[in-house]
Amino acid sequence: MSEKKKKKRRAYLEDFTKDEKGKYTYTGKIYEYKGREELKKIHTLATFLTAVIAVSIILAGLLPAKGITDTWYVVLPYLGAFTTAAIFAWKYGRYRFNTKELREYVHEKTVKQFQIYTKIQLVFSALTALGEVLYLLLNSAEGRMMESVTVVVCMGVSALAAYIWILLERELDWKVKEM
Repeated sequence: MSEKKKKKRRAYLEDFTKDEKGKYTYTGKIYEYKGREELKKIHTLATFLTAVIAVSIILAGLLPAKGITDTWYVVLPYLGAFTTAAIFAWKYGRYRFNTKELREYVHEKTVKQFQIYTKIQLVFSALTALGEVLYLLLNSAEGRMMESVTVVVCMGVSALAAYIWILLERELDWKVKEM
């Protein structure tokens, strides 16, 4: 009975070897971009979308709308959206600064996980917008209607940007480089 070995936390370090000069060289798999679209175009759009997600979520959190400040069914999805956006921005930044070729461990932690995080982002942003709308339908805005509408718009923009990111990910075609 063969059992699948559990990957160690820093297993990628086994892909580095010392050469005769004492310097470490990477000997693992290298991924290169094989997509149809020019990589620079994709990166420009992806960077813009990532910034739109981050700015819209931060802006929504800074507004003093009633639902997002004191209602659990708006606050919890907002916290999920905020946390997911922070993690995704970190992963995208890590990916973006390794764009010529990706080492296997960078590919595993970034490109392979984009789809998961953008879907989670889409869901949390939509739930926050829906929660704010529900709050407005059940309660009054107490003079903060403009802030509440802005929160709904910001979270809608975040959800739309995440959806476009999901479509954009289909263009990120990375294949193992032939050596």
